[in-house]
Amino acid sequence: MKTALCITGCLVLACAALAHAEPAAIEPCAPPGDGMPTGPGQRALHDGGLGVPRRVCARTEVAIGGEGYAVIEPSEFYGNLRVAAPLAASVALSDETELFGALEVVRYQTVISSFEAEQLGLGDLALGATHAPWGDGKWKAGLTGRLVLPTASSRYDEVWPFGSDAGFAIAYGLHPRLLLHAQSGGLVTVVVGSGGAHPRGAWVTTSGLAFRPWSWFSLVLDAHTELGYAALLDVFAIGPALRFAIGARLGAELGAMFPIAGRERALAAAGLRLNMRL
Repeated sequence: MKTALCITGCLVLACAALAHAEPAAIEPCAPPGDGMPTGPGQRALHDGGLGVPRRVCARTEVAIGGEGYAVIEPSEFYGNLRVAAPLAASVALSDETELFGALEVVRYQTVISSFEAEQLGLGDLALGATHAPWGDGKWKAGLTGRLVLPTASSRYDEVWPFGSDAGFAIAYGLHPRLLLHAQSGGLVTVVVGSGGAHPRGAWVTTSGLAFRPWSWFSLVLDAHTELGYAALLDVFAIGPALRFAIGARLGAELGAMFPIAGRERALAAAGLRLNMRL
């Protein structure tokens, strides 16, 4: 019910913005005048941010935050709680190309079932790049990819999982206050160590809107679908986020991801991210 109310509220606000916005669209990658976060929401269901969509607009910035993931099933006497503090950075090599990376400097996970297990230490490292050479001012598109490395301490027992994702991303300026973003592509995971590689893959699609009614505030609503990793429909989720511009260089994002269909058992994934444009 709360998710449905959130979605309805987002749509009402977007319609109100369209009714008062100027008719001209905006350039999705116009030079930033502040630290407002851009692109899709940055909530992760997989370890290391695997499958999280990227923005197409190259930007040099650093970011830090906290994020959590929760599976709570009292009837099955099962719980899986994960929290992490990722440190992220990106470098714009040009208007078209961006290198990015993120490291979970602290990661804690506890699994509660017939037995309990806890892990605390360094988390995963992700490295990637985006190249977006296509566009005409109203839209911009390109390719993005990420490699997730098993750097987490006190987590692996003779097996080392690797992950990678790649996809096509696009941003389109619909109105001066409304941007469309989308990404579609694949992800794969393999295990190095005893027991074989166990390769798995999925097709992941995210699309959404970013509505900015005021210069200091933006509202994001994403729809996220994953197919074929462990089931025909792994997850269909809705991801709202609140974004804030804080002065000329700072920004913040508070967001969540709510699975509403599919095999995914999580109650939600959520997080807070603070960024500084350099």
